[in-house]
Amino acid sequence: MIGYIALIILIVIILLIFSKNPKSMNLITIVSVLANISLTGYTLFTEKLPIYYFENSYIMADYLGLYFTLIALVVFLFAMIYSQGYIQSLLETGQMKKYNILLFYICSNLLLLTLLFSFFSNNLALFWIFIELT
Repeated sequence: MIGYIALIILIVIILLIFSKNPKSMNLITIVSVLANISLTGYTLFTEKLPIYYFENSYIMADYLGLYFTLIALVVFLFAMIYSQGYIQSLLETGQMKKYNILLFYICSNLLLLTLLFSFFSNNLALFWIFIELT
């Protein structure tokens, strides 16, 4: 499940690089957040938890991590919905250049990725690294 979340976000970053329209960048990000919400909900209600990843079990999915993931994804969804109009107003007033929009969406998706990995870390040092990356 965690691998699928990372894969979805990395595919979104690749799609964002090839996208030129700010509205399509926002739509791609919103669709990826909705896909991650559905994947997290499916895992929460159908899989037997905790799920350990890798042989050293530094990454694991448990109920608390999945609840935090759902909360973060819903907050991120509302932030991306709001950012569409906010970025449009910044473009109209000239406070933001068009070439900075791609950087904004890539960085916001990377922020989401590191935040979600911090919820799934089962090691204090790894948790600290992911929190510092945010």
